[in-house]
Amino acid sequence: DAAQQLIRNVQYEIPALKRQISKCQQLCQDCMKKSSEVEASSELIMDKFRYACAELGIAGIDVKCELMGLVDELPSVYLKIIQALSHVQPAISYYKSFVEYTCDRKSTNELLPMLCYICDHGNMTLRQWKTGEVPQQPVVTDQVLEETTADKEEELVVNYCVAYPLPFANARQIDWGEELKSTEPQADDNQIDFGDIDFNTVSLEGITTEDISGEQHITTPSEDMDTLLANVTTRNKLVDDLMELNGFLTQRNTELHSDTDFPLAVQLEDDAIQMQSSQSIQDMLSTVNDVIGCITATRTQHLYMIKSSPRYVDRLADNLIHQLQLSRRSTLQITALTSRREEAIETITKHEPQLSSLVQETKQLQKQVSLCLQHVLAPPLMPHPLGS
Repeated sequence: DAAQQLIRNVQYEIPALKRQISKCQQLCQDCMKKSSEVEASSELIMDKFRYACAELGIAGIDVKCELMGLVDELPSVYLKIIQALSHVQPAISYYKSFVEYTCDRKSTNELLPMLCYICDHGNMTLRQWKTGEVPQQPVVTDQVLEETTADKEEELVVNYCVAYPLPFANARQIDWGEELKSTEPQADDNQIDFGDIDFNTVSLEGITTEDISGEQHITTPSEDMDTLLANVTTRNKLVDDLMELNGFLTQRNTELHSDTDFPLAVQLEDDAIQMQSSQSIQDMLSTVNDVIGCITATRTQHLYMIKSSPRYVDRLADNLIHQLQLSRRSTLQITALTSRREEAIETITKHEPQLSSLVQETKQLQKQVSLCLQHVLAPPLMPHPLGS
């Protein structure tokens, strides 16, 4: 029995425990490595989420509601742009003077039209920019014209006068009196006399309608109520004018810093052009770049898109929420890996004493088997021949 137990311990029990302990140790290492990778990935995702929220200026608690609330900041953004544009006037004057002198133009009104208009008039509406007229505020009304009882009854009238003969048509005649005379013109029923109206000159803009109560309702196209900075077309025109001015100032700055003996600034005799030094041009260029950066900033672009497209709000909110979900999923994964690692450590702690005890037991069995074998395999004692 001791020999059988010894064989079973050596061949099965001890190797099985060692394999189990080795497997648990490897699992601990894998869990630690995977947990560190997932934690790093989760931190990266959260950093992106925090950066996106900071860029948008939201806290990231209720993402969609906070994004919708950003639209209220657009008027202050427009005011900031208008204030920045007020410092661009010297650059505009310098550009016009340069073009007027070099190209011998008497009028430079066609240069930078949108930029000049906004600098002179501010952030006006599209109607003011197109026509010069101040648009009337649309009257928002929820009034609904109530139908009279007679109108409702007329809608319920059904024409039962079919062309099929009725089976009791000849049984009884009903005297309806005199035939109703039609009040409609019989000459030409297919034509309607509209008078001398020229439909090519009819415009529906600014139509004033009057209901039965005598109240007037103003109908104004919604796009004409947009401001120049709110409308994407006019805003792009403003950016184009600023980029044109930026290109001119950049070229002039390069010419003044060139190594040529006779730069263009020396050849020009206009006082307004000669008074501008390299430093002043650099200051004007910085001002123009600041305005361009204010209009084309990432957060400002998000505000434009949020105002113009509800679908963009949904897409942006879904993207931020998806990042949060990935971070939470990573946290759950880290928790699961930590739990598996702890279970593996508990298994190792449980099996190591068992292995140590089994090894000691095996050594004792080995000693017992060795003693038994020595007694069994020892040679028998033979009588000495001299003793007989």
